[in-house]
Amino acid sequence: MTVQEMLKEFISAHNYGKDDVFTKQDIIEWFKEFHSETNKGTLNCQIVLASTNNRNRIHYSVTAKHDLFFQISQNKFRLYNPNEDEMPIYKKSKSDGMTENVRNSAANEISDDDSDDEIEREFVYEKDLQLFLSKNLDIIGKDLKLYQDIESNINGLEVNVGRRFIDMLLLDSENNFIVVELKVSRSYDKVLGQILRYMGWIRQNFAENGQRVSGIIIGRKISEDLIIAASEVQNISLMEYSIDVKLKAIK
Repeated sequence: MTVQEMLKEFISAHNYGKDDVFTKQDIIEWFKEFHSETNKGTLNCQIVLASTNNRNRIHYSVTAKHDLFFQISQNKFRLYNPNEDEMPIYKKSKSDGMTENVRNSAANEISDDDSDDEIEREFVYEKDLQLFLSKNLDIIGKDLKLYQDIESNINGLEVNVGRRFIDMLLLDSENNFIVVELKVSRSYDKVLGQILRYMGWIRQNFAENGQRVSGIIIGRKISEDLIIAASEVQNISLMEYSIDVKLKAIK
């Protein structure tokens, strides 16, 4: 049984009417009692997919079959009413596209002295760096793997955390989470607040009891202010990358 089918079972078990209000905690407690094997992260993702007016659902593979809830507030829901409610959100608008969000995020991390061409090159290269590291995780650490949730179509890259995106979400050999933030420009101390926010979100929405969450910032150049700031945070690591290109004459 899929989590989506379990959510339909939740609705049937409570015999909700169209105006009845229930909370996210109600869903979580019911799952703990009747489907305790359900992964916390999967459940949270499927609640987003089921909420027809939650704009974050565009970042998952969503269709009409997911349409179950109408979200009243951050933690309150009622049943979706196709005759009265606004049309469900399925597709990305120009302002919601993930590429644009990521592009803007990357641009904000580059200093004002960088030209538009440099920003574009940095952005493209960051995606190349992400892809390379995802296929060579041993460079980051031993026995790491990408976090994956097949049902929610999550593969560990660009993981949605409330309309922002974690570059890479990993699991270590003890099944603890590692949030990886990539910076192709010089990494300043403000990135520390960014990764701490991501780590807190993962701890609240994905981590089960006993699962630890740590973070790694990987940058072309780690600034001194970031080194000082990170020295006060125990579970944050800093890494610098470099590229070694060698040419061999063949003619």
